[in-house]
Amino acid sequence: MLKIAFDTNCINALGKDKTLTKIEAFEKEGKVKLLFPSDMVLDLSKAKGPRGEQQKTKFEQREHVVGWLIVGLSRLPAKLGRDSSYELAKIIFGKEFRSLDYNSKVDVKMISSCKSSADYFVTREKRYLRVSGEIAKVISVSVVSPEEILSILEEVKSG
Repeated sequence: MLKIAFDTNCINALGKDKTLTKIEAFEKEGKVKLLFPSDMVLDLSKAKGPRGEQQKTKFEQREHVVGWLIVGLSRLPAKLGRDSSYELAKIIFGKEFRSLDYNSKVDVKMISSCKSSADYFVTREKRYLRVSGEIAKVISVSVVSPEEILSILEEVKSG
């Protein structure tokens, strides 16, 4: 069974985006397992109204890619062997990797956390998609768009 981790931007679009709805249907059929990063708790804690409550409930029922929250992350680890985040930051952000804002650091850690738990990381972030091949070399996870993963799933289904 394929394990697919969703970026925050895709999770927020669930129920509104036809491609993501089709991917969710594969999960309901038991064909894939969808994983969500645990830092989503931070984002969802800000959600308001019925839609926010619905997202929180949906998220709480999911398996998380990582079981920790990223709080007060001041700098990425310098040792590449111990943690792939440092190398991923250099690949994704180039020369800017030494001065990342908090959200960018969280994104790098989120992608890095997929290394041992997901086959695919689904995002709409063009910056990540442009360097997907290089990311895959570091963490053995394919970074793809929702349309790409849907195509892969439909191909697998048709056998």
